[in-house]
Amino acid sequence: MKLYWVTTEDHHEDWFIIASSAKEASKLHEEFEGYDLGSASAQEILSIPDNIPVEAGWPSEDVLFSVGAIFIKEDEPRIIEINGKQFA
Repeated sequence: MKLYWVTTEDHHEDWFIIASSAKEASKLHEEFEGYDLGSASAQEILSIPDNIPVEAGWPSEDVLFSVGAIFIKEDEPRIIEINGKQFA
């Protein structure tokens, strides 16, 4: 499984998704957040190590911590850093 950063044009609900492909990540984000099919774009961030148990969908904070995420700002808008790149 992989961790993706999924965005839409309005950027209101951009967030991480765990999925096996960018296509699956985009589709899950669209379904979860109520966006039209084809409106989300997924960028692969990293492969999740096999020793970290995950399921497709939103990652828990524990999963994000396990892959090295740093929570820079936890209130809205959240800012998370992974491998030196910030996501908000």
